[in-house]
Amino acid sequence: MELITVEIEKLTSHPENYNTHPAEQLEELKKSLAQFGQRKNIVITPDNVILAGHGLVEAAKDLGMKTLDAEIFEGTHEQEKAYLLADNATPFLALPDMNKLNALLESLPSLDDIPGMTEAWINKFGVGLHEIDIIDTNKETKQEKVETIVCPKCGFIWQK
Repeated sequence: MELITVEIEKLTSHPENYNTHPAEQLEELKKSLAQFGQRKNIVITPDNVILAGHGLVEAAKDLGMKTLDAEIFEGTHEQEKAYLLADNATPFLALPDMNKLNALLESLPSLDDIPGMTEAWINKFGVGLHEIDIIDTNKETKQEKVETIVCPKCGFIWQK
């Protein structure tokens, strides 16, 4: 893939892109662009049709950005469509390791300024720093104390 800088006004959405980008997501993408800059390239066809990054392009337009970094996808129309599907579908296959997620969330002083850390995201994964019940499952024994954490949203249980 060739890497280029492309003028946003020259880009067009793929006519078969089925993902929509609600206002809440666009706001988070704009926060991310403002805070971190563009950290992921969009993917386009040689004739500037977007295959990956439709939401990022919308957010960049809203911010008044003029250019974005892009990778040019070289392939048949069928391969372009397959990539469009794969790029939209594969993120949904990821599953969070709840122990690592909880540790990461607890390691930060605040989630307030982190793009994407919305109430909707926290509810989706069923975790929140102040919503987790900690149950002491050990009585007075010589064993090391282990905390069992139960997510009140999904019932996921893990030990800390």
